Amino acid sequence: MTTQASHTITCFDALIFVNLKGHWSIQNDLAYLSDLAEVLAQMRGKVWTLLVDMRGWHVPDSIRHAKYHVDLDRRNQKAECWIVDNPEDNEYLFAYFAGQPVQPQRCLTMQSAQQFLLTLEIVIPAELLAIQGDN
Repeated sequence: MTTQASHTITCFDALIFVNLKGHWSIQNDLAYLSDLAEVLAQMRGKVWTLLVDMRGWHVPDSIRHAKYHVDLDRRNQKAECWIVDNPEDNEYLFAYFAGQPVQPQRCLTMQSAQQFLLTLEIVIPAELLAIQGDN
C-alpha cells in the first residue's frame, strides 16, 4: 500500500513544526524545501527551533542521493529535533549539517522530543502537544 506524500509546516512563535509523511518523490522534496526556505526567511532575526515529525516518512535511495544543492538559512537556529520511527533513521541527512552549529537530535516520541527540548529551555506549545498527542 502506497501512502500519499505530504508535508505541513506550522509556526508556533519561535518553534517551527514540520510533519513529513508518505512515500517521497523529488517533486515532494523540492516543494517541501521551497516551503521551508520561505518559513525560515520569515524567522530572520529571531531565535528559532525546528521540530520535525518524520514518522511514516519514506525516502527512496534515488532521492537520498539527489544531486541538487540545499542551502537553508539556519542563522539563529537554536535546536533541531526529529521524531523518527527508528533511532538510526535518516542518517543520510546529517551530511547537510556538516559544519553547522546545530546538529539534529533524533527522538522516538513527542514526549522524548519534549524532554530533549526542555533541556535547552525550549517549550513545545500546549496547542501542538494537544494536536499531536504521542502517537
